[in-house]
Amino acid sequence: MTAIVAFYARVSSGKQAQADTIASQIAALETRIHTEGNTLTDAFRFMDNGYSGSNLNRPALEQ
Repeated sequence: MTAIVAFYARVSSGKQAQADTIASQIAALETRIHTEGNTLTDAFRFMDNGYSGSNLNRPALEQ
């Protein structure tokens, strides 16, 4: 069964953001989604780069 899916990726620190770890998360998510035959559209990609996990006030999470 195929589905339209969404993902949420986040890195919590400026150091992680500079190391581009969000790009590796996104690449892994996209690979898994496509390997399983699912569909991902740009409207369902949610990313917060550099927001702490201790605070739920994150723009992409709010979307």
